[in-house]
Amino acid sequence: MSNVVELSSRLNEMNRRFAKLNCKNGVIESGGGPIDGGGGPPHFTDMERRLSKLEDKMDNVQATLSDMRGTLTRMDERISHLPTYKGIWALVAGIITTTSVVIGAVTTILHWFHAS
Repeated sequence: MSNVVELSSRLNEMNRRFAKLNCKNGVIESGGGPIDGGGGPPHFTDMERRLSKLEDKMDNVQATLSDMRGTLTRMDERISHLPTYKGIWALVAGIITTTSVVIGAVTTILHWFHAS
């Protein structure tokens, strides 16, 4: 949502600046002097090259995000099969209880044999 607000703010700033420009005979004039408004190529001649590089990088970003999405899906599947914190404590409690019962049973049996 903050990106939308930021873009809206930048658009408002651009509109405000555009409203300050004076246009006379096809030449846009601003406080810094005339700017050619004749519809020719942009002033930054390397814009196509820069845009192409950005598009290539975006393709790489999309591929990386796709790989990450697959990895996260696999991790989520594996994590869903792990025991929870409560499950581990229940297992520990079960082991302690079973050990206590076995020790008690062995002690009782040994006591019977010793009494005979």
